[in-house]
Amino acid sequence: MSALIMLLFVVIIVVVIVSFFMQQQKVNWLEQNGKRVMATVTEVEVRREAHQVARMQQQATLPNAPPSTQTVWETQWSDVYYVHAQWTDPQTGQVYNFKSDQRAFWPSIKQGETVEVLFDPNDPSRYHIKV
Repeated sequence: MSALIMLLFVVIIVVVIVSFFMQQQKVNWLEQNGKRVMATVTEVEVRREAHQVARMQQQATLPNAPPSTQTVWETQWSDVYYVHAQWTDPQTGQVYNFKSDQRAFWPSIKQGETVEVLFDPNDPSRYHIKV
């Protein structure tokens, strides 16, 4: 059972690392090729999310026998934050709405302030809010 948990842990770590590098590649591309605008923060969203966490728990067995280990799953709650921003293209009047990636800490920016956004002019759904 512990080998399965270790394999699951390794897979999760690999997925996180690959996701990080893919996100960084997108941001690098937008830095070089994207349009840079200052958007107005419309909301700082707070979401409470549940996470399942595995914990190893030892159980007592018969006298003089080694204790057995059991995996216990617990729910842990945490707050995550998203910054929402809006920008209107002065030439076309087109309104663009943006939402940041999930953040683990309260962002230092407030509603009504401006934030830099990079986006692909050919595909505005490809963007990055610099928070």
